[in-house]
Amino acid sequence: MSWSKELKKRHKRTHEDFRQIHTMLLAFLSGYISQNPEWAFENIPNNAMIQVELAGDSKFNAWSKELASQNRTEEQEVFVIVFRSTQDHDEKIEFHPTISSHHKAITAENTFY
Repeated sequence: MSWSKELKKRHKRTHEDFRQIHTMLLAFLSGYISQNPEWAFENIPNNAMIQVELAGDSKFNAWSKELASQNRTEEQEVFVIVFRSTQDHDEKIEFHPTISSHHKAITAENTFY
């Protein structure tokens, strides 16, 4: 699945499209974490619910927020990872993590292909 193609068809997306995008974003994040476990250990709270978002995509973000809400326990913090495409290349994306309950940005900008 092409990152830029999925963003361009925003008006036509289905629930299945959202699941595919969600899976792709989590795969990017998982790959980064497997190569940088110390980053995850230092930044992601223990037992946090990971919620992925796309910068500027309110429909996907609402779907993702609902998915996280349905699957988290009351004790879990929600750790939001916002992905956005980079300006220099359509197929690159960056993620910017925040802890939503603290509204605190964590400094990390990472690019994936």
